[in-house]
Amino acid sequence: MARERDLIARQGRPLTPELIARELRRMGIGAGDTVLMHVALSRLGWVVGGAQGLLEAVTGLLGARGTLVMPGFSSQLSDPAEWQAPPVPAAWVAPIRDAMPLFDRDRTPTRGIGVVAEALRAWPDSHRSDHVRDSFLAWGAGARAILAQQPVSRSLGAGGPLGRLRAAGAKVLLMGAGFDACTAFHLAEEDLPGIALIEERYPVARADGVTRWQSYAQPPTFEEHFAAIGAAYEGSGAAVRRGFDGRARAFDMAEAVDFARAWLVRAADAGELIQ
Repeated sequence: MARERDLIARQGRPLTPELIARELRRMGIGAGDTVLMHVALSRLGWVVGGAQGLLEAVTGLLGARGTLVMPGFSSQLSDPAEWQAPPVPAAWVAPIRDAMPLFDRDRTPTRGIGVVAEALRAWPDSHRSDHVRDSFLAWGAGARAILAQQPVSRSLGAGGPLGRLRAAGAKVLLMGAGFDACTAFHLAEEDLPGIALIEERYPVARADGVTRWQSYAQPPTFEEHFAAIGAAYEGSGAAVRRGFDGRARAFDMAEAVDFARAWLVRAADAGELIQ
């Protein structure tokens, strides 16, 4: 309640679906677009209907020819030995591994990516890719094609949904979220010079009440640099369109990924990326 009172106090008027659509049009988002969206609803403002109201506005604007994609990540289905926020006692690792449920497109909730992504998971005619940890959610004309295949290894690379989003000419829309949440930048992490693949484990099967895990090779991720990459990208004069009183940004995915790639390559060459 206190958070809602603060939002109301800061805003001159509520964000209705009509106002949201109008502002998105001004930011260059329109019917038929393919959009990779990230939302921090509490930072965006007081939205009528919350997650539902925002999704109705965005899907209504994109229309029947448009496509909306959001990350559907489920980081809870990962090796507990690697957990840091918070870590678990060493004695807990084996029993957690043994009892870990398997990924289910319909039942596995998202984790840590906001209420709007979780709402999209239940949205009519929405779809989900089948990666244990790094799934994506999609609605609209291109949803099935974008989610058609996602490799277990290199799940955020050119062979998965992010690569197909780029090929489709997608736009990135950050609503209340900052560049630190920009999933598109992961596409720039693949095969960086001097950066080796790392081993990650995912639950793949259950037998006799015990979960079986399998190891896969993945590029390391560098989210800790995404805010700096985004600031440099915006500062370079790139066509980043702001809206909602500076709380939202829209930009071309391919251009941003190319910039992020060049930034990360320079950082890797300088030894500034720590695995």
